[in-house]
Amino acid sequence: MALGFTRFAYALLLPPMHQELHWSYAQAGSMNTANALGYLLGVGARVEHAKNLLETGDQPLDVVVRRSGFGSPETLRPAFLLELGVPPAAYRARFRTTGASHRLA
Repeated sequence: MALGFTRFAYALLLPPMHQELHWSYAQAGSMNTANALGYLLGVGARVEHAKNLLETGDQPLDVVVRRSGFGSPETLRPAFLLELGVPPAAYRARFRTTGASHRLA
């Protein structure tokens, strides 16, 4: 998660990039936008993979974390909270309780 916040702090580098690389603010801002979008798409894909693992298997959470590309449960949990509003364990419990027709999305 820290990497995500660091990527968004990229905006603080816009003035030095403008001065040292002679980029316009539009060019530097476009690079920042592309960087942030890439991060969000990557997290979204990993959350989606973790959701599928939680829905279809009985693997322990640490296995789901590894297989979905998160470094630790501490990075998976905030991503789930941000994307879905529930932690991974609650997502798994709800999916198993209500079935696929009530899947959180």
